[in-house]
Amino acid sequence: MLNERLEYLRNAMLEVRHAPYRVRKPLSILNEDTKTKPVAVRKALAFKLIMEKMPLFILNRELIVGGRTMFAPRRSDFSLHEDGTKKNLDFAPDAETLDVETPGFEFYPHYATEEEKALAREMNIGEGYVTSHCTAGYRKVLRLGFGGIREQAEARLQDVEPGSNQESFLRAVIICMNGATRLVERCEELAHTLMNKESDKTRKRELNDIASICSRVKTKPPQTFREALQMLFFAHTMILIENYNLMALGRMDQYLFPYYRADIDNGVITKEEAGELLACLFIKMNDTSDLHTDNGQNIILSGLTQDGEDGTNDLTYLIIDVFKDVRLTDPQINIRYHEGTPNRLLDQILNFGNLGPVPMIYNDHTAIDAMLNIGVELTDARDYCIDACQDLMIAEKSDFYPIFAGIYGIHLLTILERVVERLSQHTTFDQFWSDLKHEMRVDIASFVEQANCADKILPIISPVPFLSSTLEGCIETGRDKTEGGTIYNFTGFVGGGLVNVANSAAAIRKIIFKEKRLEPDKMVEALKNEYEGLEPLRQSILNDSPKFGNNDDNVDLLAVELANYFCDEVNKCKNPRGGRFVAGFFSHHQARLGKVVHATADGRKQGEPLAVSLSPSNGTERQGPTGAILSAAKIDQRKCPLGTSLDLTFYGPSVHEREEREKIVSLIRSYMDLGGIELQMNLLDPEILRDAQKNPDRYRDLVVRVWGFNAYFVSLKPEYQEEIISRIERK
Repeated sequence: MLNERLEYLRNAMLEVRHAPYRVRKPLSILNEDTKTKPVAVRKALAFKLIMEKMPLFILNRELIVGGRTMFAPRRSDFSLHEDGTKKNLDFAPDAETLDVETPGFEFYPHYATEEEKALAREMNIGEGYVTSHCTAGYRKVLRLGFGGIREQAEARLQDVEPGSNQESFLRAVIICMNGATRLVERCEELAHTLMNKESDKTRKRELNDIASICSRVKTKPPQTFREALQMLFFAHTMILIENYNLMALGRMDQYLFPYYRADIDNGVITKEEAGELLACLFIKMNDTSDLHTDNGQNIILSGLTQDGEDGTNDLTYLIIDVFKDVRLTDPQINIRYHEGTPNRLLDQILNFGNLGPVPMIYNDHTAIDAMLNIGVELTDARDYCIDACQDLMIAEKSDFYPIFAGIYGIHLLTILERVVERLSQHTTFDQFWSDLKHEMRVDIASFVEQANCADKILPIISPVPFLSSTLEGCIETGRDKTEGGTIYNFTGFVGGGLVNVANSAAAIRKIIFKEKRLEPDKMVEALKNEYEGLEPLRQSILNDSPKFGNNDDNVDLLAVELANYFCDEVNKCKNPRGGRFVAGFFSHHQARLGKVVHATADGRKQGEPLAVSLSPSNGTERQGPTGAILSAAKIDQRKCPLGTSLDLTFYGPSVHEREEREKIVSLIRSYMDLGGIELQMNLLDPEILRDAQKNPDRYRDLVVRVWGFNAYFVSLKPEYQEEIISRIERK
């Protein structure tokens, strides 16, 4: 349960009391002198300028301080010229307080030349473009502090050639560290100012403690658990400022545990005090949750250590308990599983109440094998974590997520649409299937070429020296992560729509080529006309054709074959940063894409949502969760180094019963033993969700999982609310 302080801070966050400190203000470092400097140095100067100019705040009763306050307008804040082209709204000449509905994340002082911006526009990227979806090297930040990283860069600077790209990058790192120190110093000054005005003795002492902590961590590494939490939040805020959003926090229970254990053992702090500080941090991490449903601040807990031992510790359980009490959309808690994972941990993550997301569960055995298959060292593979969504990466040593092949990749349904249009040209299913694979290979090659072109331009227009300085390899080689400076420079490539494609292919094989109940051109016409006048045919497809997720080889093996082909084609492609492409299967934006993807041969009409990743399409699950895990596990997920997921939904109130939780724990272990790489679960109650639609003010903190992210249910668009409700109503 939250104490009085935490209830106050939680309510303050939900009421967005920090919004008045948000500003939009045009900043630029460009002048005749700076225009001639290398782009990495200019980007660093822009970062330092934000550290110096961004308004700061410390709210009443806060123990962990900091947060972003500079933002740009959302896309909706654009008006049109008379010819219909967009024009940006003018900024006010001075800082302007923003309404909480107006700001977006994309803000950075101008630093790029017109020539650089013109080059970037050729690849549809621009000044400040970033790939996000990465996990920074927080362990390094805590170990060295901003001053230690600056010293590391200064020492490396002595060994590089003057005027080289390496020199530019290292000087950029030094500038960023100076900026980071200045921001913390400004927080120290603000705490002193507030302390001198404060009449309450308890709060005066708290503000003095905040100032003292800032004074220590502005250059030096933290020594206590509280200092580590404050240092972590400062660094994370700076990472978000440089990379806008969608940055994860990695293995928090591993890199914070030494501070926690030492303070507990030495009597510096109690478990309850540590829990209060963690809750203060978690509440602070929601500073921008009112601006976006997907902030992606993922934490992953437990799992094997680099030595191959179980990493579950006292802090693992404390973090989960605090997460349950805080009940906000951020951070998002996830766990790693292996055969030695304690039953206590699995039971704890299921005992969350009637409603909401269960932490995502990752399978160490499959994930580590997938990493080993692409050349990751064993100790590093054991240290995998996740990005801001659900993709795998190596903690503090990798960048798996650059450019266009990451978030969306190719959607297999768009390929299927092209092949179905010429269905009448195929006399056998094998011909149709071969054509589908050919088109998949063509699209993969096209996306790889596009991604690699953009990849080459990114360091020219938008290096990220602050983030890069935290990743192992970058300072050592003198290269930004956008240049391939870190250890593992992979490019994630997503394949979407696998389940709908397999279901459609199974229906085509059964109805057209096997039973010959329908001529190919009639199927093409039916799909173009949304099955108009052919409802009996659609119902037959929905009910009689095999559907993935029911342990039916007639469709499952089609998905397996297609998945193997996709992974083999993707995993052999190279990128310009010295790495390779790695495959994964995720289907994002299932409701929105369902509106634009035409009717499909699995009986789905346009407007209906798509299946989520490896999960059964809504309403097609006939064999319960057992059938779902058996189908998904047939796919060799060791070929998916980027990852993939199976999403299951359970009736929330049922997990109050220990017997029901034990059944789900057995299901989890079974899926992991079969080779599943990730399992996501939602606990839903359709009656509560329907009431939330009617009375949103009563449910402002109701959190659900949409896919790889959590969101407040009442903030979702109606189509996503309906899609989530349909997961449980149709069971």
